[in-house]
Amino acid sequence: MEKYNFKENFQIINPYSMFLAGMFLYILFPIIYWKIKISFPLSICILYGRIPFYYAGDLLDKLLLAIFLGIIGIIIGYKFNAANKIADKLPKFINVDKKWATRLSISFFAIGVLAYLIIIFMRGNIKSILNMSFEEKFQSPNLLYPYVAILSRFSEAGLFLLISINDKKHKLSKFFALIITLMLVHFIGGVRIDFIRIVLLIAGFYLFYIKKLRVKFFVSSFLIIFMIFYLIVWGAIRHKTIPVDESKFLNEYFIIDKSDFPMLIDNFLLILDNVPNQIPFQHGSTYARLFYLFIPRFVWQNKPIDMGTWITMNLRGESNSLTSATATNFGEMYLNFGYIGIILGSYILGFLLKIFVIYYKFQQNSKNSMGICVSLILSFLLFEQWRGSFGYTFLIYFVLLLPFIIIYLKKDGIIFKYI
Repeated sequence: MEKYNFKENFQIINPYSMFLAGMFLYILFPIIYWKIKISFPLSICILYGRIPFYYAGDLLDKLLLAIFLGIIGIIIGYKFNAANKIADKLPKFINVDKKWATRLSISFFAIGVLAYLIIIFMRGNIKSILNMSFEEKFQSPNLLYPYVAILSRFSEAGLFLLISINDKKHKLSKFFALIITLMLVHFIGGVRIDFIRIVLLIAGFYLFYIKKLRVKFFVSSFLIIFMIFYLIVWGAIRHKTIPVDESKFLNEYFIIDKSDFPMLIDNFLLILDNVPNQIPFQHGSTYARLFYLFIPRFVWQNKPIDMGTWITMNLRGESNSLTSATATNFGEMYLNFGYIGIILGSYILGFLLKIFVIYYKFQQNSKNSMGICVSLILSFLLFEQWRGSFGYTFLIYFVLLLPFIIIYLKKDGIIFKYI
């Protein structure tokens, strides 16, 4: 058996780290946070109609049971041996036509930038967008906005493909594509997780080629601090819930309350409290939404709403307010099928974790730049899936992987045979 070389193989961005980081931030961290905050008055703790779980009585037992069943399901799914066969069939990206791949990346990037320009046009001007909160951007009266928002992710997909092409001729192009994408995502898109994903994936990609362990540790530590700051602190500032010029806002305004992390567990508690006693199980409707997501609402007026909106309207009683905050993946599993859904869904999740780990290790050993980038995207998928809203998350990552899928299909002569 080959000896494991920690110095060469250490990477901060990998399936294990992303999976555990997502579980901590979206599941465990909010529980610990509310526990620490028990000393504060109840009137301060209940923000935005939230239910601090330590006042929730038997809801805490239900929550801990759901998490326990989820962890057991993940462990069992991870032990399933069939993952090796499936991982072996994933694309290896050997002998890829770099010129064609470069043209494809530029095409995707151009489509994404064009989509952002359309968003600016639909919103009036850049200044009006900069002054909007995330909720104001999200609640668009234009029926085409959700589709244009999906197309804007093409710039990110094109950037990842361009970065993964091991070609020294395009260093300047890669740099400008990165800067443009970050600016568009930060100022126009306004979705924090998109910005974090770009920074971590690009940094993680180049960390593969750094051999000095000390440098890896330094960069990795910086990335962790940056992710925490941007997700929690800057997120609260962007949500306009605290004054930017207040020097003591961390203590006075409970900045973590303004982030999404506590709200996801709060929504999970609301589901546990109301389903199935007052609201029936949804029997997979939140997952099925993936298949009819692109049907315009003017064609299907009664098209089911997304999970965040469903929670807002059915559990929070706000008929005219939308939110992207879901209820974690465990919460979505329970909402659809109860505790059985958590066990089965977690089993599948553990199985996917094993597949991605095997694929990641193969790409790590092969040093294939395109395969490394794909494995990093899959690793971050393991992080983001903890938020819930499976349909939307799957769609976003399908877009990010789409150029790589096209390259794989073209290479094997399945489609685009004569391009």
